Amino acid sequence: MKRLIAGLAFVVLFGLGQVKAEPNNAIEYGTQEQFEMVARERNQATLEKWQWQNDRKLTVSGVIPPKPRGTLEPANLRDGSSGYLECCPYEVMKIIGPKDMLLAFHPENPHIPPIWLTDYPSKGLADGDRVRLVGLVEVDGTKSYTTAKGDKQTIRVVRLVKQKIQLKKDSNGETLWFRTWTDNSGKHTMVGHFYVLEKNLVYLIRNDNGKTIKVPMSRLTKKDQEWISRKIKSREAIKIKQAEREKEREGKRVDRAPSNQ
Repeated sequence: MKRLIAGLAFVVLFGLGQVKAEPNNAIEYGTQEQFEMVARERNQATLEKWQWQNDRKLTVSGVIPPKPRGTLEPANLRDGSSGYLECCPYEVMKIIGPKDMLLAFHPENPHIPPIWLTDYPSKGLADGDRVRLVGLVEVDGTKSYTTAKGDKQTIRVVRLVKQKIQLKKDSNGETLWFRTWTDNSGKHTMVGHFYVLEKNLVYLIRNDNGKTIKVPMSRLTKKDQEWISRKIKSREAIKIKQAEREKEREGKRVDRAPSNQ
């Protein structure tokens, strides 16, 4: 009696760095269709491995992981968020200056806007180069540019976090990026970076392997919960200041615009 196996369609969730398995139509074991499915999966895996090895890597740490990590969702970057975009291939869209450039998602996707990479040397890079951002990145506000069609587009500003900043410590002796988290029993700890709080779930990026885990807010100690509350307020304050600065810059551009009268 022939066995049946269920095919699985794997969808990479960039926002959590996890893999979601969705059931597909059942495929009969040993059939041509099953062999073709396995071949496609192997070819895709081989292609992704080749691309990761050959794409030019932009990094400030010099450490290249064997596999790309993905904890940020490129289509939904948020001010103040941080994590990894290593799973996302980008193409240099335009060199803006010595330390600024526009990067477009590759292949082009209308649902994934370009990003503005700042504070990274553009020397040696050229329009059309395919690159990967390797290491921790942070989203730091927005900037506007004029497209080839003359339209104004506002996109997120991203920067690679330098190693010395990652290792900088606060008054409690903990690094600003990675801190020790403790559950409310006091028995379990984990070193990780706070990513975001959603629906009372705390998303943390593990320091040892770069993976993202989610923990109910109530499972953490009161000290950790208070730290998260302060961090969120700080991010909101930064976001407000950035919006005010952008509004001020926009007002200055309007004042300098030539009058038609």
